[in-house]
Amino acid sequence: MSCSTSPLFPPRNIAIVGVGLLGGSLGMAIRRQWPDAVVTGVSRSEKNQRISVESGCVTRSVADPLAAAADADLVIICTPVGTVAPLAIEIAKTAGPGVTITDVGSTKAQIVQDVEQDQTAAGRFVGSHPIAGGEKSGPEHSRSDLFNNKTVIVTPTENSDPARLQLIGQFWQAVGAKVVSMSPALHDQRLAGISHATHFTACAVASILQQEEILLAGSGWRDTTRVASGDPQMWSDIAFQNAGPIAEKLRAIAAQITEYAQTIENRDQTQLRQLLNEAKQLRDSYSHRQTPTT
Repeated sequence: MSCSTSPLFPPRNIAIVGVGLLGGSLGMAIRRQWPDAVVTGVSRSEKNQRISVESGCVTRSVADPLAAAADADLVIICTPVGTVAPLAIEIAKTAGPGVTITDVGSTKAQIVQDVEQDQTAAGRFVGSHPIAGGEKSGPEHSRSDLFNNKTVIVTPTENSDPARLQLIGQFWQAVGAKVVSMSPALHDQRLAGISHATHFTACAVASILQQEEILLAGSGWRDTTRVASGDPQMWSDIAFQNAGPIAEKLRAIAAQITEYAQTIENRDQTQLRQLLNEAKQLRDSYSHRQTPTT
């Protein structure tokens, strides 16, 4: 899809809608890479607006995303996944013709499908998902190096504008990330097992702990359940946007846990060691992994 105005790189006027950990860290990375760029943050609360400016995440902060995006070359939507598509559509209608819009949402198929219902937004939006973050939220926890050597998945479709797609790839590389491209559907299938179902499994592990057992919990329990501290509303939105693949992976995890339980009950040492060795080999291969190309 062609556009009437070519997007600019590097962008000089950038709006970040939602200045939490990801948005704030992006702002810091942008200002480190392009010190002269104007970075406008969008936060609903006056407190977060003040913190995002004082901590150096943005050069200025406002409450209205449309006002922030009005003169922007690049808009990055860092809000919960359920709000990304409506915001992208509204911003595409009101911002200048050269604007490029992306996001950081950890689901993609539903977002892209909804955005592409609007012809204007479809040509200005390129979906992104940085595999980065942490259990702490808020601009006060932002770090300019959060995206260094992290993978960012970009999810173009046949409606994506080639110039904007190129810009988004260059942008993520400039802030330190490694870029991988895949379809929105493939993204959601893969992330269901890598991230989404893993999160709900950690929640399940955390939920069986009795109150009187907490004082006995050590680093193993802490590390296994770390992600269960994530925001419940955010993860509810993720679950409903990627329900099918997540449910499928959770059932696969449940089947694997059942196999462990039966093997242990049967005192089958050979089978148990095989299961443990397979899991260990997969986990150990993580440190030797390479960035996928598709």
